[in-house]
Amino acid sequence: MDIPALAQGVTTALVSFLPYALQKVGDGGLTEIGKKALNASWDTTKGLWNKLWSKVETDQYALKATQDLAADPTDSDSQAALRKELKRLFKDDQSFASEIEQLLNQALASGTITVSADRGGIATSGNVIDSTLITGGVKGDFTGGNKGNS
Repeated sequence: MDIPALAQGVTTALVSFLPYALQKVGDGGLTEIGKKALNASWDTTKGLWNKLWSKVETDQYALKATQDLAADPTDSDSQAALRKELKRLFKDDQSFASEIEQLLNQALASGTITVSADRGGIATSGNVIDSTLITGGVKGDFTGGNKGNS
C-alpha cells in the first residue's frame, strides 16, 4: 500500500466536502446537510468520511488539521497538514488504512469526480480523461467538445 498516495487521494476526495461535513458533526447528522449541499456526490463519499471521522475525531492533531482545512479548503498548507496527519494515522494502523483505501476506491469507482480549483491550481479525484479543465479567466466564446465530430 502506498500510504502517501492514499493520504493524497483521501485529502483530494474530501477537501470540498469538509466544510459541510464538519458543520453538522456536532449535531450528529451528516446526511441532510450533505444531501442538500452536495447531492449525489455526498452519498458516494459519506462512507469514506464516516470511517475516517471515527479516527480523526479522537486524534487532536488530525482533528486540528481537518478543522483548519475545512475553514479554508483552498489553503495548500492546510491540505499538506492533513496529508501529513493522515499518513501518520495510516502508518500507525495498517488495518484502518486498508479500510480507507477500499472506501476511497469505491467512491472513485462510483464515477463521482470532485474538482477543486483556485488560483490556477486544480485538484481532482476520479478520472478526468477527455475532460476540459480551465485555469484562469476565459474571455470571449468557449466551445467544449470535438468540432471535428459534430
